[in-house]
Amino acid sequence: MTHPLDLPGSLSFWDFQGEAGSDLIAKGAHPYRLRERNGPVFRMSEGIFGAQSIWLSRQAWLEIPNQECVGLHRHGENSALTLIAWINRYRQVNDSPDEPPPEAIAGIWNETKKQRQYCLFLNIIITGGAADNVGGHVSHLGGATAGRQYCEDVSAGTTSVPFHEWRMVGFTFDGHYARSYFNGMFEENGALNPFPYEGGLFDSKADFTVGAVSRSGEMGNWYRGLLGGLAVYDRALNPEEMKALAESTLPVVEREG
Repeated sequence: MTHPLDLPGSLSFWDFQGEAGSDLIAKGAHPYRLRERNGPVFRMSEGIFGAQSIWLSRQAWLEIPNQECVGLHRHGENSALTLIAWINRYRQVNDSPDEPPPEAIAGIWNETKKQRQYCLFLNIIITGGAADNVGGHVSHLGGATAGRQYCEDVSAGTTSVPFHEWRMVGFTFDGHYARSYFNGMFEENGALNPFPYEGGLFDSKADFTVGAVSRSGEMGNWYRGLLGGLAVYDRALNPEEMKALAESTLPVVEREG
């Protein structure tokens, strides 16, 4: 059995256990504390790494101020990373079935101030991947992709992440390619996955946020659902490691879905 902390290169891992109102402190090399923003983040009696998870919607998010999470910044020669989340998405009654918005799960990604570095998203449809796909956003510049209105540098998976089921989603970056994974499986998708991206990431001054990112001057791109675990590594995990994590942490029905 493989636990997230068993793999070399673990920076921070949150299992979201503990009493309501208690600090959400990571395990691993950097025991960073996630701070609740714009209201409480509720604990739910369903989880992956214990009996609990947290609930995120369109109001509250979690944050580590930039100066307090130096170890999570991946830039220049130290840009390699893996970001993994264990999620159970919920559809909201006022979601548009025709144009569902992108959902930011976690990362260092401030679009308002052009301080992008990396972020795990769902449903980045500009890439040409599947709707509701897993997207690993990366940025050399902090701002838009050269010659484009927006940042379009993202690896795009081929599977639509379902609702109301536990799934493991994540991406890796090794300084050459970004790769998106669904349930521990790399999904080849032409030039979109792996997504070629040579060089180091931007030296961003943004905060590490969970559940939303700053865009157009306010928080948005909300993730909606349960979050049962979150892990960041200082290297690109290989396909065998990603598969082993999914097989060890997800219920059988989700692994086979």
